Amino acid sequence: MKSGKRILLAGLIAFALSVLLLFLFIPAHMGQVRGVNYSLCYPKTVHFSQVPAEVIEKDFEMMRQAGINTVRTYDMLPDFVLDIAEKKGICVIETVCFPGGWTDFTSPFQLNILQKQAVSNVLKHKGRKCVIAWAIWNDAPFTFGSEKGDVIERYGSETVNSFLKQIYNAVKKTDPSRPVTGSNMIHYEEGAAVGSGFLDFMSFNTYVGLKDWNGTFDAEYADRMVDEALSLSSKFGKPALISEMGYSSFWEKASGMTQRKVVSRQIKAVDKKLIGFLLFEWCDNWNKSGRPDELDNTIEEHWGINDGYRAPKGGYGGMKDSISAFDRLVNRLRGMKRVMLGKKLALDFYKPGVKQSPAINLSKADAFEKWAYLRKLESEENWIVYAKVSGGLLSGILEETERKSSPDSINKDTVKYQYLNWLVHRELMDQSERASLVKLYDMLLRYSAETSNPDILKEYASLLSEKGEPVYSRKLIEEYAGMVVSKFPPEEAADILFNAGKEMKMLKSERLSETSVLFGKYIEVVISENDQHKSCEALFKLGNLYQEKGFYDKAVDVFRLIVDKYPRDDATVEALNRLARIYDFRGQLEKAEYEYSRIIFNYPESSLAVDAVPKMMSIFAKYSHDTRVEKEIPFLEKVTGLNIDKSILVKLTYQLASLYESRRQTEKATACYKKVIDEFPDSSYASFAEKDLERLKVKDE
Repeated sequence: MKSGKRILLAGLIAFALSVLLLFLFIPAHMGQVRGVNYSLCYPKTVHFSQVPAEVIEKDFEMMRQAGINTVRTYDMLPDFVLDIAEKKGICVIETVCFPGGWTDFTSPFQLNILQKQAVSNVLKHKGRKCVIAWAIWNDAPFTFGSEKGDVIERYGSETVNSFLKQIYNAVKKTDPSRPVTGSNMIHYEEGAAVGSGFLDFMSFNTYVGLKDWNGTFDAEYADRMVDEALSLSSKFGKPALISEMGYSSFWEKASGMTQRKVVSRQIKAVDKKLIGFLLFEWCDNWNKSGRPDELDNTIEEHWGINDGYRAPKGGYGGMKDSISAFDRLVNRLRGMKRVMLGKKLALDFYKPGVKQSPAINLSKADAFEKWAYLRKLESEENWIVYAKVSGGLLSGILEETERKSSPDSINKDTVKYQYLNWLVHRELMDQSERASLVKLYDMLLRYSAETSNPDILKEYASLLSEKGEPVYSRKLIEEYAGMVVSKFPPEEAADILFNAGKEMKMLKSERLSETSVLFGKYIEVVISENDQHKSCEALFKLGNLYQEKGFYDKAVDVFRLIVDKYPRDDATVEALNRLARIYDFRGQLEKAEYEYSRIIFNYPESSLAVDAVPKMMSIFAKYSHDTRVEKEIPFLEKVTGLNIDKSILVKLTYQLASLYESRRQTEKATACYKKVIDEFPDSSYASFAEKDLERLKVKDE
């Protein structure tokens, strides 16, 4: 009996020593990412603050028990949730901003907003040990749920990647120590490649093994999809994980598959090939597609590996099945060690290199040289050096620019220093940014007034617009336009305003507000002239420019102004013609029909009236058969009574006769055929009409 107790005691001591050694020597960082996508939701709630704290505590304990080591979020988590994650040894990948199909990837204003949002969120949690990476988008190229469709097709790969890289750069400047990712859908390679030139690791949202959105799962297809992700990872030269995969239990009944079986097989397909996976999602979300007070019978509300109340579903079991008891012990010890040692985590596959700083004597550099040096570090993505030197350099730049941008004596240099001062405050996102911008604006107004130089206003308006400040950019353009009008004679002022608008990266959506100011003032100037012909000519120049650049609504406004302002001018007919062509091109058939009819019936002697008739008939051809006939007969009845070109008139009269005949209006058809024969005896249509009359007589007999 005593020997048995000794053996048991020796066994317990050996086990304890093994665990102790394992605890001491196991690395504190995690291995493969084995995680879930996590949102703070609960049945019959609409805000995370309504979710009971004990539910969140239970979430992370259940994760730990299932061998889950990471959660990815679609938003920032409250601090108390990160406290729980750290206590349980769960790592977090936080999404810090959310560009999507709704984003204008050519807009510096939207870029500025997203950068500020991302940096603000990183600053909130960069000190948290459990946060191992930042995510800056989800579901690129953003085709899912977007009415506008694929952003690569709309803006081009280069534009989209340039926009997103600037968000990445802003995050890396703020926190060089953590890797940054973004999640892409694998529809085609160019879409899957979004960010591959700059992200630290790739993330792919690909529902492994799903052949359709009816729940059809194929194990071999799952292996091929993972191999595709692995191939892309190799091609891009970046580690990759599956950031969304899973199976909606909504499909189970119809498909004959179970969530547990599918999830287990998905994990098996991914295991050891990639750096990890994240299941979608932790629990059923009642808020996704219907009323928050009930679980709707849709695919979207049944993805959870637990139900809304946290009762485990098959997916939770599948996750638990995929990890051995020993691995669970190792993960638990890792978590304990991280918490006890207070180690700052980073993904073990991400090891940022330390680059050498470019040679520069910073002690002798002025503010502009220091700023250029920081921009160089940024362009080289030398974030380690940037983090070391940026604080001191930015403080030095602020001190120098404050000293050299005194408003007491304003010149071009003091304005430049003030602009740089604002750029630094903007970089730091501090409370002085707005005050610095207002000071720059006031200095520009004073300098332009003192020197009678409006060009500097236009120059800085462009700079501010490029930095995403449309309000002050527009205000500067308004001041510029007013100064031009007051300084120059009307004809010269009109030319200056027109050329300024044309040159201002003209007619890109983000500058349209400013060009509208310039062209609005241009219109005021040209209308104020007494020479009606010159005014029409000037307005046509603007309308043509808008039309050429594809801003049809603006072009319509200008051509409509010509028609309303100068109804008796020869230019009016051409303006109506432009309106009709724009409406026809845009498929606004009734509006095109109205404008063409105004040309034909109000200006029948114009050559444009002759051209408008066949265009009118081509519009009728685009309607349904019944609508076409209904419109064509009244139009032809009216137009054949006009004094227009005989070569057109005979054709239209013959067409009208044919239409009457098709509608079995024999008397009217006969009268029209006779009119063709009597009034146009030498035309080819006369011989056709004679044959048609003979045919009608035979029918009558």
